[in-house]
Amino acid sequence: MNSSVIDNNNKKKNYGRLVKRLKHRIRSVSIVLQKTDKSKVFHLGTRQHYEKKSNEYMEKTKAYQCLGENDPLPNLIERTNKYLLDLRLAHWIT
Repeated sequence: MNSSVIDNNNKKKNYGRLVKRLKHRIRSVSIVLQKTDKSKVFHLGTRQHYEKKSNEYMEKTKAYQCLGENDPLPNLIERTNKYLLDLRLAHWIT
């Protein structure tokens, strides 16, 4: 019984090391690890491959528009924070 507990602990230690090594390796070579939509399968691909597929999909569907330099997010965050601060100062929220 003790040997199975020790073996299980070693597997847990090795699992953590393996995950850490994989993360480092994936980042160092610009590889994307992505879970597929409808199954428990993972797909490995290069960043360039995903960018190409993404651009092809956006071109095919015409459903997306690239924002480019006009990123509305910072302005939206600033206005939201100001609104929340005003509500807090008016004691409407805590």
